[in-house]
Amino acid sequence: MDAPAWLSTVEEFVRETFDYIIGNSLKFFLCSLSENPRWKIGVIEAELYRADDPKIDVPASWSYILADSSYTWRVFSTPRKHPDERLIYLPSPTEPVSKTTTIGKHCVMRDGIGSLLPCFKKSETYTSDRKIVIFPKVTPLEEKAAAQMEEDYRGLNGPVQDSFSTPNTEIDNKFVETFNKLGIASHLVPADLATGVFNIPKVIHPETKKRSSSVNRCLGEVINRENIMVLTEAYATRLLFDEDKSLGLRILSVEFFHRGNTYRVKANREIILAAAEIVILGIQPVARTDSVTLFLATQHPYSCGSHVQCKDPLEKLNIDPNFLGNAFDLRVIRALLKFSRTFVTTALVKDYFLEYTQPAGIEDFTEDEQFDKYIRSSVRPVFHPSGTAAMAPRELRGVADTSLRVYGTQALRIVDASVFP
Repeated sequence: MDAPAWLSTVEEFVRETFDYIIGNSLKFFLCSLSENPRWKIGVIEAELYRADDPKIDVPASWSYILADSSYTWRVFSTPRKHPDERLIYLPSPTEPVSKTTTIGKHCVMRDGIGSLLPCFKKSETYTSDRKIVIFPKVTPLEEKAAAQMEEDYRGLNGPVQDSFSTPNTEIDNKFVETFNKLGIASHLVPADLATGVFNIPKVIHPETKKRSSSVNRCLGEVINRENIMVLTEAYATRLLFDEDKSLGLRILSVEFFHRGNTYRVKANREIILAAAEIVILGIQPVARTDSVTLFLATQHPYSCGSHVQCKDPLEKLNIDPNFLGNAFDLRVIRALLKFSRTFVTTALVKDYFLEYTQPAGIEDFTEDEQFDKYIRSSVRPVFHPSGTAAMAPRELRGVADTSLRVYGTQALRIVDASVFP
């Protein structure tokens, strides 16, 4: 396949002086920034150009590429005592330039609405089939509230398609009823109360059933704008500063590595860093298909990891997430594990399970010590790493302000998941 016209050679790229340099394509962000034709935008992209890749387009393929180093960075934690001295895989997508949310499980979840609502609505085309029974025993009042919620808070003309899985099966309904019986309520509209049982839309096109991404429309329409240049297989390695520090460190240019050589490129306005976008990831592929797993996660762990210990961006990262460093996290996961055993033995669903597989190495799965042993041997992260350059007050060790500008610098912003407080 011939390279698209918007892909630049390194010689063309370094000859240009840009207004903005982006440290990753950040598809939707690039679409918005490039709307001003007077701004010249350069994108330094570490990944390859991947078009029409079935591993990405087919939603069910999401788990098969997690172990593929051409799709992920294959980053591991340093061994620490709490999770049994294991090297733990930390999901970090290489984020192909042609796709967004490429290796996640295509779930759409967002935080509180607030002033970001216009941005959320602008990003999506939401499709809801009202003929689908999302949950059993949904009342007319709940159905009306859900319809009103969609009108007020969902976008209808954005680049990314959002839709619900279809149809619900008998076992889906039984699972929901079992959760309800065990005291976990259903929420058709989980606004302000994102707890209990609720359905999550997916970034899947409702007609083609392919994974949807900003490249399908947003990037596809704007990437040929004359004010955009993209260089792939390039790794930003260093920021170069102005020597005059009276007004804070002003970033003048970016040094990057491309196919064995080091180059520099200049930005007149700002340099915008983005290591990777938000991706919801899952577990490794399993060798058998006649089983089911209940995925258990704590969403707000108290354990806090350390900063990356690495001076060379091209070297292997040294990361310590400190999983289970706080004993409370272990107690939460233990409670989840005990609940899962109660769930599969409840009358509504127990007939769907022929047997319960005892985890390897666990002799007596009744004592807390045995639960904890299993947790330490199997705990792993779910989501993309975040929060390493938090948007917070400087006195609270924040890195970026509310405009995402890096403290103590000029013309430098961070716009990826690392800014989450």
